[in-house]
Amino acid sequence: MQPGSDRKSSTAQILKASAIIGGSSAFSIVSGIVKSKVMAVLLGPEGIGLLGLLQSVLNTAGTVSGMGLAASGVRQIAEAKASGDTDALAHTRMALWWSALITGALGALLLITLRQPIARLVTGAEGYAGALAWLAAGVWATTVSGAQIAILNGLRYLGHLARVYILGALGGMLIAVLAVWQWREAGIAVAVVSTPLVLLVVSWYYTHRIAKIRVRATWQTLSKPLRRLFSLGFAFMITNLIRTGAQFAVRVLLTATLGVTSTGHFQAAWSISALYLGFVLESMGKDFYPRLTAVANDRETTNALVNDQAELALLLAAPVILSMLTL
Repeated sequence: MQPGSDRKSSTAQILKASAIIGGSSAFSIVSGIVKSKVMAVLLGPEGIGLLGLLQSVLNTAGTVSGMGLAASGVRQIAEAKASGDTDALAHTRMALWWSALITGALGALLLITLRQPIARLVTGAEGYAGALAWLAAGVWATTVSGAQIAILNGLRYLGHLARVYILGALGGMLIAVLAVWQWREAGIAVAVVSTPLVLLVVSWYYTHRIAKIRVRATWQTLSKPLRRLFSLGFAFMITNLIRTGAQFAVRVLLTATLGVTSTGHFQAAWSISALYLGFVLESMGKDFYPRLTAVANDRETTNALVNDQAELALLLAAPVILSMLTL
């Protein structure tokens, strides 16, 4: 095949993947806007501020609990698939799933144990310690669903991945709206954990539809994928922790200095900007990462893939960025 044909094929593949994941991202954006609007009407600025604080706690705790396994898992799954070693692929899947199950449980237990000091830090009182205990379920669900989504992503089941995101966004929105409509402020914790729990169920369903390879697992066969998952995952965890920790610190600082109402206004603006900016990055990144991993040892192919991805990213992102600047 000629180089020109290779590039056309690569570009077509990028556009196809972007269209599939982009469609699910667009649905997530619409459902997120609807949910934010309903929440704002039912809860007001103070309720939205509290929602943002609890969401930041969940994101930060989920980042620590996840240990970067979702990101490193995509790489290891894609690498094992590209090598054609079915045993290595099966062992990597098993190591990833069990690691997420255990670290998620440990993270949830840690949040329950520290719920009172965290409540004092976030709100200045221990009255919301019970709500933080609810978030423990969300931490566990976030970690396990992240591993299951990583398996789908690494194997490049983009259709399954898109369905997971669509059903997760729809189910999370419906549960969140119903909880807040029924219980008002008391339902905020349920609203925060709704999407992770729905994602857990849906991702479990689609992950278990993939044909499994039966292998005998021992510590010797699992130790290598475990070591690689955690060594790379720790680096991802640190970078993500800086990002989520900064967002958490900003919301806590706003609440302490300006009050929960100001945090609510900030959360509303942040939600809109994050949804739109994440649209292009999410739609392109889901396919790019496993594809890049599969050809990482081929410098020429890697260079061509990165160039194609960067060019299309600029072309697709420009309209989104310009439209946001005019708002």
